[in-house]
Amino acid sequence: MVVSSIEGSLSSIAIIGEEYNDALCSTGFHVINSNHLNSGTLLVLLKSFVGQLQLKKGCSGTILTAINQNAFSRILLPILPQAQQLQIQQKITESFELRKQSKQLLENAKRAVEIAIEQDESKAIQWLDA
Repeated sequence: MVVSSIEGSLSSIAIIGEEYNDALCSTGFHVINSNHLNSGTLLVLLKSFVGQLQLKKGCSGTILTAINQNAFSRILLPILPQAQQLQIQQKITESFELRKQSKQLLENAKRAVEIAIEQDESKAIQWLDA
């Protein structure tokens, strides 16, 4: 998981999949690997109102304010029971899958409209049903 360290982008938090492990090449992020909280739970906690307040509170600097590693390491997060963490992780995973599915449905709809314009509606419907 990565968290932006720059004040205006503190809500830019992402779970990094295995395919991008060790691919980060910027000092503008904090990398988190926790033994106590899974990545989905970390995402929810850090994006929450209280998580964002803690991140903002830790920012310092004059022109480009950011949260340094020392301040970042002092952020307090509750350790939730494993059952709750698993539920959160499942919802996050489901959310990612549904988002992927919705993007595919949108692409299919775009293609169907193109077919309807270029050929006719019945061909577009056939393409969608295939």
